Amino acid sequence: MYMDPEEEKNMKEVMDEVFGEFEGEIYFSTDGKHTVHAKASTAEGRKSGLEWAFKAYERIVERLGTKAEMWESVVNKTDKTQYKCDQCGQPAALKSGTSKTGKPWKGLFCSANKDHVKWIRD
Repeated sequence: MYMDPEEEKNMKEVMDEVFGEFEGEIYFSTDGKHTVHAKASTAEGRKSGLEWAFKAYERIVERLGTKAEMWESVVNKTDKTQYKCDQCGQPAALKSGTSKTGKPWKGLFCSANKDHVKWIRD
C-alpha cells in the first residue's frame, strides 16, 4: 500500500510516542478485515504495544473505514459512492435506463443544475 510522505511521517510520530519494547504488525486485507498485532514479553512492552495498536487501528479506520462500512452497500444493496458534477462541483447522481429506441443510457446528473449532465458510454 502506498503511503504518502506526510502519512509516513505521521505514522512514525505515532510509533515514536510509545515506549517499551514490543513487536507490532499490521495486516491489510482486500476484504477489509485489517488487523493489528502487538507482542511483548514485559508489562511495559505490553502497555506500549497496546497503546500503539489502538493508535494504529484508529488511523486505519480513519483512512480505510471498517469491514462493515466497506460491505454495507453490498449487504444493503445501496450505492454510497459520492459523485460530483464536473461543471460546478455539486453532488451528482449516477442514473441509467433504456431509451424509447431500446438503447441503454447512463449519466451523471447534477443535483443543483439539471442542464449539467455527463453522459457515460460503456
